[in-house]
Amino acid sequence: IGRAFGVTNPVFTQILGRPTTNSVSLSLISSEALTIYIEYGYSKSKYSQKSKVYSAVAAQPLVIDITNLKSNARVYYRVRFKSKNGKSFASGKQYSFMTARTPGSKFSFTVQGDTHPERVGKMFRSDLYYVTMANIAAQLPDFHILMGDDFSIDPLIGKGQATQQNVEKIYKTHRDWLTIPGSTTSIFLVNGNHEQAAAYLLDGTSTNPAVLAGNARNKFYPLPAPNSFYSGNQEEIPAVGLPRDYYSWTWGDALFVTLDPYWHSSAAVDNV
Repeated sequence: IGRAFGVTNPVFTQILGRPTTNSVSLSLISSEALTIYIEYGYSKSKYSQKSKVYSAVAAQPLVIDITNLKSNARVYYRVRFKSKNGKSFASGKQYSFMTARTPGSKFSFTVQGDTHPERVGKMFRSDLYYVTMANIAAQLPDFHILMGDDFSIDPLIGKGQATQQNVEKIYKTHRDWLTIPGSTTSIFLVNGNHEQAAAYLLDGTSTNPAVLAGNARNKFYPLPAPNSFYSGNQEEIPAVGLPRDYYSWTWGDALFVTLDPYWHSSAAVDNV
């Protein structure tokens, strides 16, 4: 899109994730190598804090943890960036996000599932999905949950093409849509059967589809691991580490619990 309109600035995809009472993580992918930091604050007109300065490698995720935040607060932020030969930092667009709500607070969240981008013309139309993402972003929910079958690698497995490059492309490509709400709304992923992040596929190698899917998921999306805010799966998977496949958290008066039977069964679940 940027090239089509003659844009010369770097193109970003950015995904917020794992928000807590005092922090959030921002996953950035830039079209070129950059020096980056984040400015943020509680006013649209004043950024009172900034992150450390990071070096971003082109086309590779950079995760920046924004910490020491107020709870139950809307935080405004923007990316500041400079190219290798740049003399000063340019400013990205202003976005905002919410930290964890206090008990008694009202809030909204959004849920979707069975996106199936691989089923073009049958279950999926990219232009309508962009509209859906824009509608979500316009409502400013606190977070957005994908319930599974959003990153199907079935066709790759069926064709014998489930390589690291191909699996990662599926997870990276979905960011092109999710960056629209993900710039202001924290994203949570839940596995479905078509993600094939499942124990029945484990064979002791680091190149089997389950490992590739688990690693791609954690590479391109900042998902929760067990800590003082999130409970979750503490069992590491060989060649993956913590799978971050299920977790629970409290937001306002509500308890959210995600489930995952797939990493925990040696038999195929929902797959015949």
